Amino acid sequence: MRAEAERNGTLRGRAEQIEAARARVAAAQAAYDAARARLDRAVVVSPVAGIVLSRKIDVGDTAAPGLTLFEVADPVATEVRIEVEELDALRVGPGMSVVITSPGGARELGRGTVFRVSPQLGRRTIGATDARLRAESQVRSAWVRWTEEGGAILPMGLRVEGKVALPARQVEARVPRGAIKVDDGRARVEVPGWNVFADERAVQLGISDGEWVEVTGVPSGTRVVRAP
Repeated sequence: MRAEAERNGTLRGRAEQIEAARARVAAAQAAYDAARARLDRAVVVSPVAGIVLSRKIDVGDTAAPGLTLFEVADPVATEVRIEVEELDALRVGPGMSVVITSPGGARELGRGTVFRVSPQLGRRTIGATDARLRAESQVRSAWVRWTEEGGAILPMGLRVEGKVALPARQVEARVPRGAIKVDDGRARVEVPGWNVFADERAVQLGISDGEWVEVTGVPSGTRVVRAP
């Protein structure tokens, strides 16, 4: 009887130890799950593969909803943002071909296609210090996607020029770009006079291409002085 009582007591002790061990395991698992959940909330995963352009948060900072933490870009899938003059804003649309060149058009860097156009006009941010043919007008932003792989080798943030193939348009009068002078946002041309001095005529600028600018203020057929 005594031996049986001791055996029962031992079994009860082992059962209690097992239950206590199971309770400790369950508590440890719950602590692990909570720590894992906190870690998952602390890990930032980019939705795309690429390189980090800038970091806007430091270790220990609290991330609020809507806050930008990092700027990430895929160097293989770069896009070009161009600014279209207000006069041509309504003429640019998705699907138009664009030739991307270095500033001044000295070197062709690649070709692309307009895939998105801003729904509103805004202030100029590209070439804002260039006074030539830069009257106080607004611009419309458009985004160009490369149609050739050559654009992937260009560094992000590079300043380039884009020549959009706009539909042809008939104009009343046009002058060479070199004949236009702009001072304080006012455009003018010089017309040969009867003496050695040329007469200045104020004009309003219209659409333009790489060589010609539409003008109003001088009748068609008027001779103008072209800058050397």
